Amino acid sequence: MSAHCRFVAVVAVASACSLGATACSMSTVSTDGAGAGASATASASSSPTPSLFTGPWAREFDDALTSAGDPTSEDILSDGLITADELSRVEHEFAACALTLGYEVRTFTPGGGYTQEGAPESFDPSDPGEEFLACSSSYESVSPLFWSIARNPAHEPEQSIMAACLVDRGLAPGGYSSKDFDRDRRSGAYPFSESDSIFLDCAADPLDLLPNAARPGGGPSL
Repeated sequence: MSAHCRFVAVVAVASACSLGATACSMSTVSTDGAGAGASATASASSSPTPSLFTGPWAREFDDALTSAGDPTSEDILSDGLITADELSRVEHEFAACALTLGYEVRTFTPGGGYTQEGAPESFDPSDPGEEFLACSSSYESVSPLFWSIARNPAHEPEQSIMAACLVDRGLAPGGYSSKDFDRDRRSGAYPFSESDSIFLDCAADPLDLLPNAARPGGGPSL
């Protein structure tokens, strides 16, 4: 059985892994997640809990580090920076560990997806089992954040970059704004199909920053 799992960032950055999914498209530079890992000095009025990091993705690094369940993830996330080499490290480790369980991770795709072979017909990505979850722990902690940052380095408002992308690529009418997109997202009534390839491309890579090529399951550096 072949499975295609992916990381999806749509409207609010979120991750998902699903069978039969189509890989996202994604840029070939190291990702400076939250800049330096210096302690933030935010006041109580602006942030009840000061961040450990600085930069536009500081809060996401806080959350990822808090939820990290293994030493590798903690080591990578602790400086507020995820490099391409560190992404490659967790990809290599995930692929090697999964292989011991009979799952062959053949390719890693831009955006955080991967192609998997050898999964039994009964494999359920929503409940893959403790051993598989242990194998993918570091990958799931690091990869989604790496690609979220690469997709939108300045952490611009999702509504703004999605609306601009849809207009630029001709799916939404001229003048379609971030407010329009937010309204349509909330109502679920867009003036176009959510299954349109342009909508899916914009959701995956609204700023056109990501590389296109998949990488072998060994996870070589970008």
